[in-house]
Amino acid sequence: MNQYRHLISKDKKSVLSELVQELNYYHNDIWIYHLHASWIGRRKVLVIYFSGETVNKIKIINYFGKKYNMEEVFPHKNLI
Repeated sequence: MNQYRHLISKDKKSVLSELVQELNYYHNDIWIYHLHASWIGRRKVLVIYFSGETVNKIKIINYFGKKYNMEEVFPHKNLI
């Protein structure tokens, strides 16, 4: 996670130009960036949380299979 700490306080345009890969819808407050997928199904994603146009939090989630735990990404949202 230390390699992505420098993203905190950057704006969306700077993050997009640095990560290069296509992310979620530009105007969302949460972007998910796929970092790695192994042949056995282990995956790693970088979740970037924005406050307005500025990054205020980042989180790396490791999971197995096709889906990650949505409560880890959206801890403050009622998903039901």
